[in-house]
Amino acid sequence: MMRPRDPQRFREVGNALADLTRRIGEVEWADLLRENPRAGNPHKDWGATSLENIGYHGVDEAQVPWAEMLLVYLPMLIDQLHFGTFVPYMDRDSRSGASVTVRRCLACGHQVLTSEQMDRSIAIDILPQVIVDALEQGTISTLVDRVLAGDLPEVPARRTALRQAAIAAGIHVGTGGPGSKKDRLTLDLTSIPCERCGKQEDRAESWTYRHGNPPSLEPPATESQAHAPRVTEGGAAPPSE
Repeated sequence: MMRPRDPQRFREVGNALADLTRRIGEVEWADLLRENPRAGNPHKDWGATSLENIGYHGVDEAQVPWAEMLLVYLPMLIDQLHFGTFVPYMDRDSRSGASVTVRRCLACGHQVLTSEQMDRSIAIDILPQVIVDALEQGTISTLVDRVLAGDLPEVPARRTALRQAAIAAGIHVGTGGPGSKKDRLTLDLTSIPCERCGKQEDRAESWTYRHGNPPSLEPPATESQAHAPRVTEGGAAPPSE
């Protein structure tokens, strides 16, 4: 059996992952991961594959997006430490932008960004470097508690900027968000009644958040022409030119 290239930090991150699974209510996984941090990582394409069906009954709704993304990134880091491919810095400025899930009603064009999807987008964008910083600074043991407690100083400003960008793009900022964990991650959410027209015909779209002054939200490239104008008076989408 191959030994980890960085055994001390491999074990530290493994303990953090075990702590996470314990916090979300999966005690058996926590015990297993303390013995073998890679127990949830048998697949090379996505580190959390064998953990993807676990529940989240130990955390509240506001903590779910953060727990989900920790459950994606911690196994990835464990693999990097195991195989010696760990990179201690991420150049955020080189990234093209953060993905944001927006719900669009296919009947009336009403668009909604929920607080859950807002936090998920922020978590996707900032957690990789937050985790790396914790590992480099020797604070990985308190990482899960800090993230789930919302003790990340840059989050409030991120929420404000994303909310402003959504409003500027004509997107309603709502609360909550339905769907199972798997559905939320794949964007394949069950349609829910539109709060404007009441019809249950909507879909999830991946917009792109751009940092800047002011920050902005850009629609999917293939949908750019479909967003202005969106619908006719009778509710049908106008013909494409």
